[in-house]
Amino acid sequence: MSKSRSPSELEKQVLDLEKENRSLREELSALRQRNDSVDKKNLEPSGVSLDVWMRNLPSVAFAKDLDGSITYVNPAFEQLFGLEPGEILGKTDFDLYAGFPETAESMRANDRKVLKEGRPLTLAETAVADGQERHFVSVKFPVRDGEGKIVSVAGIATEITDLRATEKALQESEQRFRSAFEASEIGMAIVGRDGRLLAVNPAVTRILGYSEQELLCRFVTDIVHPEDLRESLENHEMALAAGRPSYSHEKRYLHKDGSVVWGILTVSLLYDQEGNVIYVLAQLQDVRARKLAEEALRKSERLMQDAERIAHVGSYSRDLRTEQLEWSDEVYRIFGHEPRAVKPTFDLVSRHIHPDDAQRFQEANEALISGKEAYDLEYRIVRADGQERIVRSRARLERDASGRPVRMFGSVHDITERRRDEEALKRSEKRYRELLEALQEGIWVIDAEAKTTYVNDPMARMLGYTVEEMQGRALFSFMDDRGVQIAQENLQRRKEGIQEQHEFEFLRKDGERLHTLIETSPLTDEEGIYTGAIAGVVDITRRKMLESQLLQTHKMEAVGTMAGGIAHDINNILGIIVGNTELAIGDIPDWSPALENLEEIRDACLRARDVVKQILAFSRQTEHTVKPVRLVPLIRESSKLLRSFIPSTVEIQVETSGDGETVRADPTQIHQVLLNLCANASHAMEDRGGTLEIRLDSEVLGEADLPQREGCLPGPYLRLSVRDTGVGIDALILPRIFDPYFTTKAAEKGTGMGLAVVHGIVKKHGGFIRVETEPGEGSVFHVFLPRVEDAPEHEATPTENLPRGTERVLFVDDEEGLRKLGGKILGRLGYQVEIASGGVEALETFKADPGRFDLILSDVTMPHLTGKDLAVEVLNIRPDIPVILCTGFSEMITPEEAHAMGVKGYVLKPLIVAEIAETLRRVLDGEKAL
Repeated sequence: MSKSRSPSELEKQVLDLEKENRSLREELSALRQRNDSVDKKNLEPSGVSLDVWMRNLPSVAFAKDLDGSITYVNPAFEQLFGLEPGEILGKTDFDLYAGFPETAESMRANDRKVLKEGRPLTLAETAVADGQERHFVSVKFPVRDGEGKIVSVAGIATEITDLRATEKALQESEQRFRSAFEASEIGMAIVGRDGRLLAVNPAVTRILGYSEQELLCRFVTDIVHPEDLRESLENHEMALAAGRPSYSHEKRYLHKDGSVVWGILTVSLLYDQEGNVIYVLAQLQDVRARKLAEEALRKSERLMQDAERIAHVGSYSRDLRTEQLEWSDEVYRIFGHEPRAVKPTFDLVSRHIHPDDAQRFQEANEALISGKEAYDLEYRIVRADGQERIVRSRARLERDASGRPVRMFGSVHDITERRRDEEALKRSEKRYRELLEALQEGIWVIDAEAKTTYVNDPMARMLGYTVEEMQGRALFSFMDDRGVQIAQENLQRRKEGIQEQHEFEFLRKDGERLHTLIETSPLTDEEGIYTGAIAGVVDITRRKMLESQLLQTHKMEAVGTMAGGIAHDINNILGIIVGNTELAIGDIPDWSPALENLEEIRDACLRARDVVKQILAFSRQTEHTVKPVRLVPLIRESSKLLRSFIPSTVEIQVETSGDGETVRADPTQIHQVLLNLCANASHAMEDRGGTLEIRLDSEVLGEADLPQREGCLPGPYLRLSVRDTGVGIDALILPRIFDPYFTTKAAEKGTGMGLAVVHGIVKKHGGFIRVETEPGEGSVFHVFLPRVEDAPEHEATPTENLPRGTERVLFVDDEEGLRKLGGKILGRLGYQVEIASGGVEALETFKADPGRFDLILSDVTMPHLTGKDLAVEVLNIRPDIPVILCTGFSEMITPEEAHAMGVKGYVLKPLIVAEIAETLRRVLDGEKAL
């Protein structure tokens, strides 16, 4: 690699090369002009004889016959080749160029070409004369006789050897310039007068990030930073006006990636012979690294100044040989001066020392200079404004090679506020300790080894200890293994200076868990070194229980809202199925085989309606009704609901026996038991999947088979078993799984109340639960419920002798299927029906003729105008109009609210023909139907 040259050296080299190139170009131009003038002079007739003209012609002239023998040469020819007059006549080029057959053959080939084409030709030829290679421009032409026949070839050759040498020198010079241009580590570019980049070296492409092709199609103004463009143009104009051939300045360019490139630009102007600028040679030195270093230094200095100002710590340096003293800005401020407003001297410092501390200050400085390596001294100063402050000064000594002290450097720290705070702290410590003892909040202080150094009485009582029993004990002895791990992580944050509030569980002396809210802060010494921590502790055990209950309530409310919305849609669908089925039953004769199928469809829809009611009752925590219940249908219906929330990686298997066997229970609560047990089983298998098995068996249990203290009676039982192939339950926690709020789930996986609720429901129904489990092998929960012989209740749906009427009814529903069904049912019952597709249309129809209708039957949940709002509007217009509202589920209005606003009837979907018929007659006949 070539040695890197400075910009000035490169500039000089480039200028020298350019000067050499200009000189060579001038010489080449002169030669060409001279040759042109000679050719013109010699070729143009001037009235002299041809012989005289040829003899005085400086260019060589010759003639050859058709065989190539030389028949004529002029004196210039003989002189060039060193021949005697007439010596070469009759000979050929092979004689003339003996030893150079290639040259002779080339000459002969050119002659033949002229003879063949029969016209003059201008040729570049190379000959050997006087042992040297000579270059010529030859004009050869055919010579004809009087009849026009070619008899010989003649020619005139002008030597251009010097011109060729000049061209070669110019090429070599340009090559040297190109080599220096390309190899330069400094960016170089040749710029045209219009500012276009004509040539760039690799260094420019590296600095600016563009390829050579990308730069050669740009102007300088395209790459200069916009904020520096005007100054750059002004500098160039000033250089031109002042006649300066070169100048330099620092400016910014735009890198291809948009970043800023700082560079030092050196511009050299290249002139032609008339003194006009023809090119600009630009050299660009990349100084980004220097700029970054300068900016980093400025930033570091600003940070140092900010740090000194914030900490009230200034620095100084004192040259002991010259007594020159230098201060940072903060030292000026500490002594009450504006930065650099006065000249810092040791005498000035001495005048600021408090008189009572002046001798101690003087002795410390003398001791340092005499041999002590450092001092750390606190003393008082009197600022320029007369204010008294306390400072702490630290200093060290620097010595030369002979051990003589040459410089003192150190810091001055204003500690006035800190000293005042320390005094105030000492005065308040007693009051603080008294306050700690009086607080109901627990206070716990530990040292750096996490040993208890102080607790107040409330803290000791929370854990069931005395203050003396806790004193000196390790913090970790009051928690389980999991708590120790968490506490160690928390203490690590205390050591890092982090103060935070968090919840934590301790173990009381009696083994019970204490839920607490802790706010901890680190304790440090004057050097900022961690010495322990202090914590304020609040017992939140009761609050945690209440929060869990509130969370469960909110979850049930959310489930209720969701279930209500689903119930509305399901009831609309069930209403269409039930209504059309009942209409079909009325149209089919008793002997038809389809009658039984339709009745099964109707009964199934009514059971589905009951399931929806159970879900609503469960989610809204309504009063529960105990009645004979067949568990098999309930299990089958529940298993379908389970599939909607249990992952597909869990297979659900249901096996039941004794389809007609019953228990006295609330269907909703049994549904809840099954859902809770299956949800727990699903969680046990969520990582790897598995099988969830639901099984129902019948057993007869004796006294020995029953658990103690459960109050269960011997006899027949139905056993509902929920088995999983999950992780199982650890034997250590098995006794606590039915405790309220106990859970092994993460916070986002549930409240831990499921099994406690299951246990309460089963016990309320006179049953009990048994658990079989093995870690890693899964678990099975057996729910035993007393079996009874009572038959389940059935609701009769009357389909004959229905009350009818002839009144005009406005039926409103936003579901098209329900509108069609309602019209058919009401029409079958004898009523005159007009149908509206929503509240807005119904209100417009009613307003058009309020007296035309005898009753309005409307859905509650509709877009734009609800059934409740429709009832309000029509009752304002006509207070006596009977209004019946129907819905699958709605929180917009309750039956009580509907009655209070004047609504006469309120029925639930799906609408049964008998229910519609009876409700309409009661309302139209003036009876209260709500």
